[in-house]
Amino acid sequence: MCLPTKWGGRALHSCSTKVGPLRSKLAWKYIYIYDKDSFLHKVFFPKYGYLLDKVDLENSSSNSWKILKIGGNSLRPFIRWRVANGNDIDVFKDTWILEKCINKWPTFITPIDDSRFLVSNLIENGSWNVEQMRRIMGEDLVNLILQTINPGDQGGDKMELLLQVNGRSLSSMVFENLVNHTLSDHYWSWINKAKLNPKVETIWWRIYNNGLPTNEFLEHRRLQRINLCPRNCNVAENKDHLTTNCHKLKEVLSQIKEWGIYFQGI
Repeated sequence: MCLPTKWGGRALHSCSTKVGPLRSKLAWKYIYIYDKDSFLHKVFFPKYGYLLDKVDLENSSSNSWKILKIGGNSLRPFIRWRVANGNDIDVFKDTWILEKCINKWPTFITPIDDSRFLVSNLIENGSWNVEQMRRIMGEDLVNLILQTINPGDQGGDKMELLLQVNGRSLSSMVFENLVNHTLSDHYWSWINKAKLNPKVETIWWRIYNNGLPTNEFLEHRRLQRINLCPRNCNVAENKDHLTTNCHKLKEVLSQIKEWGIYFQGI
C-alpha cells in the first residue's frame, strides 16, 4: 500500500519513512552552520563531537542526540565535503569526489591500512601534490580530482548539498530522493497503461512479488510435501517454471502460433 503506483502500490507513504527526512533539517543545521555560539553547538559538540562520525554508533545517549543521528543518517547520502585544506576529510571514508566515498567504489582497492588518512596529506602549499596522489590512486582518478576540485587555504573544509534546493525544503528533497532510490524497476508503469483486467493485473503483481501459490512456494511454507509440477514435468513448480518452462504452457503457445498469433521468444 505504501509503494508508488508504478511499483504496484497505492502511493500511501508510511509515517516511519518520513521520520529521517524530517529530522535531516536539524542535522544539516548542526553540520553546516557550525556556529560555535549557537545553543545547539554549545550543548552537543563538546559531549558528542562531529555528527557524521557517530551516526552508525548505537551507544546510549540523549533523545535529542538520537534525533540528530537519525537525521544525519538520512542526510549523509546527499552531502559531500568541499575541500579547503583537507584537515577534516578522510580520503577513503568521506564523500568528497562526486557522490560516493572512495571505499564504496567497486573498482577501487584501498592501498593502505584502515587508519585515518586525510586529504591534507595530498595538498602542498595550497595545490595538489600530484606525485603523492599517484602513489595511492590511478591516473584516471587523479585527473578527475585535478579537473573538478580546487583546494584552498581560506577557511576550513565545509559540507555542501548534492541536491538542488530550488525553493523547496530540505526535508522534502531528501524524502523524494529516498523514495526514488528505494526501487529501480519501474515495471508497473506499463502495466497500468495496459488497462488489464483486474484479475490479470493481480496475477502480474503476484508474479513480480513472488506471490504465486506454486508447489515450491507451498512446500517452503510447509503446507505440502511435494514441490513437483502437477503436469508431469518432473521438475519443481516455481515461478520461472510456471511462467516460461512448463511444457503445457509451451503447447498452448505453440497452438496459438499456428493460429497466426506470434509471441516473442516462441
